[in-house]
Amino acid sequence: MAIPTIEDILDQVLRSEGGFVEDPADPGGATNHGVSLRYARGIGLDNDGDGDTDLDDILLVTPGQARDLYRDDFWSGTGISRLPGEIQPVMVDWAVNSGTPRPIMAMQRVINMAQIGFVLDDDGVIGPKTRRAAEHAQFEMGTFFNNAIVDERIGFYRHLAENRPASQRFLRGWLARAERFRMETDIAA
Repeated sequence: MAIPTIEDILDQVLRSEGGFVEDPADPGGATNHGVSLRYARGIGLDNDGDGDTDLDDILLVTPGQARDLYRDDFWSGTGISRLPGEIQPVMVDWAVNSGTPRPIMAMQRVINMAQIGFVLDDDGVIGPKTRRAAEHAQFEMGTFFNNAIVDERIGFYRHLAENRPASQRFLRGWLARAERFRMETDIAA
């Protein structure tokens, strides 16, 4: 299996995110190409140059701008770019969909549960120890490492839907999106 490039990963993220959506049940607010109003306010995005960040700025987000933001803030800026290439697709997609610390914390928990010689704080930060642990986990676990992260993502979405009733209607789509990252294993059942 070829390891996808960041451009391949971002193509998939943009396909999943689609265009403009303004759903009152989405706590991130209006989104365009996956760039949410909440995220845009957090980074001070002012596409129309009027000095504030509002719906008008979201409407002006282009796929190219979204791609650049994802590459800078969700891939290289988080350190996901320094993780094994095999897990980068699920990590970037989940970070865009739910925020950057969440997939990193889940990966750290997976490494701890695997008991492969590393004990990590699940702090959502990719430092040298987390990077080395992820490389070791990829070597030791192979596709099971990726799939354990997918399982954590599914668990997160189920928990979210149980605890935030307005989000229950998104659950089916979230689960389908997460499952697209599951890899086939070499071990026969």
